[in-house]
Amino acid sequence: MRINLLPREKVKKKSPYFDQAAFAVALVCLAILIVIGIWFYLQKSADALDKKILDNKNELQKLKKNEEKIAEHKKYTAVLEEKVKVIEQLEENKSGPAKILASLATGIVPGRMWLTTLKCQGAKVTLEGVAVDNETIAQFMTNLEDSPEFENVELQFAEETKVEDYLFKKFSLTAIIKILKDLETAQEASAKR
Repeated sequence: MRINLLPREKVKKKSPYFDQAAFAVALVCLAILIVIGIWFYLQKSADALDKKILDNKNELQKLKKNEEKIAEHKKYTAVLEEKVKVIEQLEENKSGPAKILASLATGIVPGRMWLTTLKCQGAKVTLEGVAVDNETIAQFMTNLEDSPEFENVELQFAEETKVEDYLFKKFSLTAIIKILKDLETAQEASAKR
């Protein structure tokens, strides 16, 4: 028989809390890893959003530059359109004096009247002349009023005058030239802008 006098190794008992503590540490580590993973994911998303915001700002700057260019082009186009209108008006009015004189010539009663003076101030024209009688003056005024080039034909005076022993009617009348009146109105309207 043998007697062992050596002390026995004590078997350490595992504490019931050790397994729970290890499990808790593992859970905490797992939670930390999950939080770090979420943080990296959110950081990556934030970086992507920052890049997208920067790209959108750059695009917005480009669009603003384009918008300024478009506004410049619109102004330039408006100026060009105004110039084209003026050119068209000038081309249209180029034949204006010829039309006005033709209307005057067709309005004159042949052999019964003569024009001595024609004065033009803006759209208002003053005509002076000599006619055989009042009916001829009235016919001339009617012819001018019916003409598309004149309006507001008004007699200023008509008086008898003697020319080489013959009695005639000296007259003066005023009228408005429609083309010039329209042109003055258009110029006033563009000056107000």
